Amino acid sequence: MLPSSHHPSPEVVAIALEAAQRRRARPSTSSPTSERRAAIADAAYFIAQSRGFESGHELEDWLAAEAQLNHRLIGDGRNF
Repeated sequence: MLPSSHHPSPEVVAIALEAAQRRRARPSTSSPTSERRAAIADAAYFIAQSRGFESGHELEDWLAAEAQLNHRLIGDGRNF
């Protein structure tokens, strides 16, 4: 488990989910997998930004964002 300081806040996850929903609302040929990946990338970006983009944490940021997004989506009963 990653330290809690590397987990995105609920606000960050909400922003990433909103961005994914906006992408979904647009006519697109993207798959749910690519939309999920984009939402994780958005959340990971915000995690990195909150740390001042300190290098060497890219995988950590991605995994933390993915875990938080999965937790949020499962908690909301959504399938993403």
